[in-house]
Amino acid sequence: MKPTILIPGIQGTTLVNTNTLDFDTIWSGIQSKYESIYDLALKEDTQYDDMPRAIIERSDVEDLAYKNAFYIIKNMIGGSVYIFGYDWRKSCVENGKRLKEYVDHLKGKLGIDQFNFLTHSMGGMVLSCYLNLLNGNYDVIKHAILTVCPFKGSIHALIGLIKGEGGIKFPFLNSNDEFRKIARTFPSVYELCPTYQGAIDFDTSNPLFGIGLFDIYNSEHWQSNLSQDSLFKVRLKELKLFQKTNSMLDLSLLPDETKGRFLIVAGRGEDTRVSVIVEKKGPKEKVNNFFNFDRPKGDGDGTVPLQSSTLYKDDILTLTVESKWHDKATHAFFLNDGRVQAIIKRFLKDETNTTEWWSDAVGSVEKV
Repeated sequence: MKPTILIPGIQGTTLVNTNTLDFDTIWSGIQSKYESIYDLALKEDTQYDDMPRAIIERSDVEDLAYKNAFYIIKNMIGGSVYIFGYDWRKSCVENGKRLKEYVDHLKGKLGIDQFNFLTHSMGGMVLSCYLNLLNGNYDVIKHAILTVCPFKGSIHALIGLIKGEGGIKFPFLNSNDEFRKIARTFPSVYELCPTYQGAIDFDTSNPLFGIGLFDIYNSEHWQSNLSQDSLFKVRLKELKLFQKTNSMLDLSLLPDETKGRFLIVAGRGEDTRVSVIVEKKGPKEKVNNFFNFDRPKGDGDGTVPLQSSTLYKDDILTLTVESKWHDKATHAFFLNDGRVQAIIKRFLKDETNTTEWWSDAVGSVEKV
């Protein structure tokens, strides 16, 4: 069995301030030192933390989402599992480059040239950026499984930027108003903004309705409490560069033989935000271009809609797993689901020769 590299999603790695005697934990799944979150803010040049006292680096993987899955998958497949932790505040492009360095390091350390890759959420975007650096040679990949990946983004990234949303089950940014402002400095959150058709539309009462579709790169189309912020404008320019230069590899362009080594697994059965309407003004007319998130919901894992997670269904084998929880926990804890773990085991061990090898007894796993 080839070693497996696990790539967590956004917030999947604990962040610590290494400029302290005890490596102060600044972010973890359950925030214990909330007064320190200001240390997470990034400068315009994302090489640097905004706070002079802070030198933020990655630490261990989050126990809540990954510890159980790590041990079960390791025992199931009978091989080594290596965790690629990363600073999830930064661009997937930068983390894709770091993943390449990590893989090259493991190649030299272990004396092997092929790995399995298992990703969760935004980790799939990091992997896609890594694939773009391989110049068409994908021999390093024995198998790749991308789970609940927001290939075309999520409405929840907009919520994280615009209004914040609290609660332990909020899957992207467990945030209050202050953290929302800090999140606006993170390139990754912008890269998670939805770009699938119909995600963001102008209300017919909005004067901008007549000019055409919402332009996610145009700050004047955004809510007015954001649109004039200089760093926000910089991040939108970076987002445009990220999208227009195809920083993430289009997986539909993979060679057919390589596509056969890929598997995409998405979640379904959870009420999931799929769209937002940009109204002329907010309820109290304090802001222009008010983002109204009170819209009918669609299908997905509670965070990522099927429009985004099943983007490559016509090119790569894509499965959906029905939610057991129906409480917004599906996305964050997807790898803890026994059905998902069984799919991972079968695919990595090439136990795929039977018809519908992915199915379970009650039919809760389906091919798209």
